[in-house]
Amino acid sequence: MRGVDETIFAISSPPGRGWRGVVRISGTAAIPVAAELVRLSSGEDPLQFAGHEVRDGEVLPWGDGPSVPGSLVIMRAPRSYTREDVAEIHTLSSPPVLAALSERLLERRIRPAGPGEFTRRAFLAGRIDLAQAEAVIQIIEAEDEASLRAAQRKLEGGLSKRIGSLKEELADLLARVEAGIDFSEQGIEIISDEGIGTSIEQLRLGIANVIDGQGAGIGSIRDSGIHVCLAGVPNVGKSSIFNRLVGEDAAVVTAEEGTTRDFLRATFEEDGIRFRLTDPAGIRDSKDPVEEEASRRARELIRSSDIGIVVVDGSREGAPREDEIIQMAPARSMLLVINKSDLPRRRGQGESIPEDRVVITSARTGMGFEELRTALVRIARTGKGTGPGADYMLAARERGLLRRAMEDLRTAARIHEQGGMDRLASDLREALDRLGEVTGEVPNEEILDRIFSRFCIGK
Repeated sequence: MRGVDETIFAISSPPGRGWRGVVRISGTAAIPVAAELVRLSSGEDPLQFAGHEVRDGEVLPWGDGPSVPGSLVIMRAPRSYTREDVAEIHTLSSPPVLAALSERLLERRIRPAGPGEFTRRAFLAGRIDLAQAEAVIQIIEAEDEASLRAAQRKLEGGLSKRIGSLKEELADLLARVEAGIDFSEQGIEIISDEGIGTSIEQLRLGIANVIDGQGAGIGSIRDSGIHVCLAGVPNVGKSSIFNRLVGEDAAVVTAEEGTTRDFLRATFEEDGIRFRLTDPAGIRDSKDPVEEEASRRARELIRSSDIGIVVVDGSREGAPREDEIIQMAPARSMLLVINKSDLPRRRGQGESIPEDRVVITSARTGMGFEELRTALVRIARTGKGTGPGADYMLAARERGLLRRAMEDLRTAARIHEQGGMDRLASDLREALDRLGEVTGEVPNEEILDRIFSRFCIGK
């Protein structure tokens, strides 16, 4: 990464022709060089602007050549995105115009920005932390309204505040443990064994809730939509339900059992949430090696899904394997769909499944599908019930660090039970460092390069 003392620029508008092109410049030379490229209609000198100003004028891509209409935006440090002086030239999104402006900036030794370099400077200047920086790329990559809202809340500090609170608790516990080691020879108890055990467990639960808990919902831990898997024995109507949910006849439906041998995938959106729906083969015992392999893959898919929809045939009594399939689905986010309600009902829902996890449908008539979609949205937003939706959306890096912090705490709990106070402090410090890495307080140049390389130029 080249020095942050250099002034950088980038074309920050989408490529191609349009009504507005934006050239963003950040650094000590940003305002002086922008003042050379834009002649303000008011006749003012941009160098005299003390704060944030926007002025119309003429942009001069070719120096003494023809001008084009545009405007100049000035943002003085530290009240800018990068906390440096920032200037933006807004003009027509014409490739020749933007190319000429870029050439003039290069002549003045203004360096082209690398991917994500504006956001990286914002992070290095303390404008945002690393979790918020990752929220920027999640906003750019958001594929549905729910992901966008979660990323925006993360940018506003939703995740950072929760991590900060956990870090304070962990730092306090570490300080008390280390003080207890220092004063142990004097017989002074700083914190009791019971207090240490309780604090470690509370911290572990707190991190678990950040990963997949209170108010976060499944949507907070998925970067590419909610994975929903249909499961059931053959001929219960899974493929018909698949077609109804995705809105097209993607799956072949016949009266013959075992139509689906491989699995189908499609996406659909409901209430701003993107669902990735999988329809694998029906699960059954078979001596046919192809069918046995298809059943094995179906079991893997249902176990790894975010939401498992177990489909049963309501017109017949429970079939072999159905209880086993219900146990395969994620316990916290399983839905039981009793299909074929247009036929005489012979199957109950069972006492072990709550009413709010059961939906009665008819794939033939469409009855119950509004309720099914509502149930999917409810679970996707909260993991189990009603709620406001995800406060953030974890990236894979953040999820991995939080899980490692939980493992450090599990190790600390085991060490504590064995009485190893010095090793206990070491494991607590490791967990604290993991949390610091989430927000970037523990710097790692390789990780920074990896994160910001995902950004497009100009962000």
